[in-house]
Amino acid sequence: MKIICAWCNKVLTEYESHKGAISHGICPECLRGVLGDGIEISLMDFVDRLGFPVVLSDRSAAVRRVNGMAARVLNQPAAKLENIAAGMVIECQNAFAPGGCGNTEHCAGCVLRGTILATYTDGEPRYGVYSQHDIRAKDGATPKRIRFSTTRVGEAVILVIEAIEQLPVAS
Repeated sequence: MKIICAWCNKVLTEYESHKGAISHGICPECLRGVLGDGIEISLMDFVDRLGFPVVLSDRSAAVRRVNGMAARVLNQPAAKLENIAAGMVIECQNAFAPGGCGNTEHCAGCVLRGTILATYTDGEPRYGVYSQHDIRAKDGATPKRIRFSTTRVGEAVILVIEAIEQLPVAS
């Protein structure tokens, strides 16, 4: 796994795990360029400036904020995606079952929710994680795979959506 600066493409870190996978961050030089010297901005203002989809979650795996790019990728207005469970944000069909996200028999093995909670608990980032979900659609559920990375910043978990791909429907 390589982590590269999303602005200048400089390699920030290389890990032995997840060979060939790439995730993004920001190097100190580009961070100064984005923020300017001595200027303080909120975490959300910073996240809104990023050129990739970012979701901010809390200790319960509830989504608190999304940036504009995440709202576009998820095809929903940002305000509709905030202050709800992660499964509802991606429209996982299990999140809408009785009990809701995190409280159905299927939720115990949810990689998305489990990764957010693990990152919050131990503070360790996760890179290039895959999670598969049956996503609600007008004509039934559509299987999709989401690739994402997480990192903890203060009391928030930053989840970067790296890819969402539709999977073939089993017949």
